[in-house]
Amino acid sequence: MNPLASCALLVGLLTCVPTTVSTTTTTTEKETVPNSCYMCCGTPGQPGQPGQPGQPGIPGTAGAFGPAGIPGSKGDRGEFTRGETGARGQKGQPGDDGFKGNKGSEGSPGKQGPLGRIGPQGVKGNNGSKGEPGLELPQTRKSAFTAVRTTHFTTASSIITFTTMEINIGEDFDKNNGKFTCRVSGVYHFMFSLLTIGSQANTYVTMMLNDRIIATVHRGDINGHEQLSSGTTVPLNVGDQVWLYNDGVRRVYGSAGHPLTFTGFLIYDLNYSAAATIMNPYLASCALLVGLLNILTCLPTTVSTTAATEKETVREACSMCCGSPGQPGIPGIPGTHGGAGPAGAPGSKGDRGEFIRGETGARGQKGEPGNDGLKGNKGSEGSPGKQGPLGRIGPQGDKGNNGSKGEKGEPGLESPQAHKSAFTAVRTTHVPTTESIILFTSMEINIGEDFDKTNGKFTCRFPGVYHFMFSFLTYGSQTDTYVTMRLNDRKIATAHRSAISGYDQVSSGTTVQLNVGDQVWLYNEGSRRVYGDIHHPLTFTGFLVYDMN
Repeated sequence: MNPLASCALLVGLLTCVPTTVSTTTTTTEKETVPNSCYMCCGTPGQPGQPGQPGQPGIPGTAGAFGPAGIPGSKGDRGEFTRGETGARGQKGQPGDDGFKGNKGSEGSPGKQGPLGRIGPQGVKGNNGSKGEPGLELPQTRKSAFTAVRTTHFTTASSIITFTTMEINIGEDFDKNNGKFTCRVSGVYHFMFSLLTIGSQANTYVTMMLNDRIIATVHRGDINGHEQLSSGTTVPLNVGDQVWLYNDGVRRVYGSAGHPLTFTGFLIYDLNYSAAATIMNPYLASCALLVGLLNILTCLPTTVSTTAATEKETVREACSMCCGSPGQPGIPGIPGTHGGAGPAGAPGSKGDRGEFIRGETGARGQKGEPGNDGLKGNKGSEGSPGKQGPLGRIGPQGDKGNNGSKGEKGEPGLESPQAHKSAFTAVRTTHVPTTESIILFTSMEINIGEDFDKTNGKFTCRFPGVYHFMFSFLTYGSQTDTYVTMRLNDRKIATAHRSAISGYDQVSSGTTVQLNVGDQVWLYNEGSRRVYGDIHHPLTFTGFLVYDMN
């Protein structure tokens, strides 16, 4: 810029400075400035364009801290970000020895120890005291007899009596009145045999059961002598009576060389419902089991924890069914102490604190075991353990002295029989010649239902030894009579009469061994019809003697 121009500008500015300033409060700033400028300048022109903004000034110094403001309201809860799981810490040092714990409660019995070694043989014990009377041996309920007459019996229409007894087990037969009286309910077999005299009228003897005919022999021929026999198997109840009755007009022959015999015996005792009415093939095993249970009852069921010792307790328990025990053996090796008792009751529950659960850290390593604590007090004696297994049989002891003979016991139960089978088939009508296998009209007894009267056959159900017998009357006005007993079409017994006059009783029997399914029957081999009526029944009887199952 020219210096002269600068000076002119400066003079112009100075001339525009107002000489007076209004001090009135009513004059505005705009009015004062133009009035001053009018003194030396003309009318102001139009405002110029705004200038460029100036440079920022230098920042001022910081002011002093003001007073603390009012606390603001509680802000919103910030988001929680869980940190990563830290690294596993180092293994800690073993802790100090703990205080001695209180005595634990009594522990439970330990497990059964192993079987100990067999101890040395004990000293021979003293003889036991005399025992109580025992039960009588099984099968004491017996009944059997054989009555014999060695003189002629001349009285017609009367009961035949006898002179001697060959056997009379149970004393059930009275030879003086000729009657057998049943004492034990059961199945019985009876048979009689006699010789006839041919010089007199017909011989007719019947076997009676309470005034009912159950077997007969009859001979109408008046020539020569013949042996007549018959038998049957029947069920009897207590008080039933069986006898022989002379129903004919002839005397019955009897001598020392030709005795008249009447025999009978109990086959099955039906008095015990448990042992007889239903035969169980496993009774023998049950008897063995009962024996084992009796032995087990000798073992002590409890052991005294009072002043009585274990030896005394065992001695008292065994005295119920055994004699006094021998001297005790050497005590065994003591068992190991039981483990520590259960922990004490937990403490009371503390107050719940506030916390934020973190993630479960990794399991630390197992610390070193602590030092052994002080030995605790000896615990109370535990209850006895379970009985150990039976030891091996020791060496045989010395033979003891014979005890005194015991008193006679009460009658025992009958010995068990595995099975039963018995029958008596009866026919009270004539058998025609067209009928080969003889059929029957009724059954006197049929235990086991092994005989079928409709087909005339006995079918074996249990393997064993069986006895069979049959008896019938023959006609004298026809050709010969010939009846056989067959076992599976094989002849095992026969009865044959060829006389063509009079009447004769024919009997036969046998004992055979049968297997399951074998069959036995009577077969009419002759051309005569076989006689049968209510007074002269045809009978076929059989029963199991021995069970071979």
